[in-house]
Amino acid sequence: MTSSTPDKITVNGDRLWQSLTDLAEIGAYDDERTGLLGVDRLALTDADAAGRRQVIELRGPRRRPRQPYCDGASRRTAPPPHVGP
Repeated sequence: MTSSTPDKITVNGDRLWQSLTDLAEIGAYDDERTGLLGVDRLALTDADAAGRRQVIELRGPRRRPRQPYCDGASRRTAPPPHVGP
């Protein structure tokens, strides 16, 4: 059986850093009293929703979930690699 995963994964460091800095701008704060910088994206806030949308955009188009597969004995299983989208 051959694996479809590559032997070596490469990462574009500049692109990753830019994505992280763009995400850090959402909900960013600068506390002048303490001098602290940070990000405040509490759950269910507008900043949280904006951050989630940005991550989803970065992920790219989502593939359709694979349909369950029913074999000859009527057992429902995950589809074999050659069946489905």
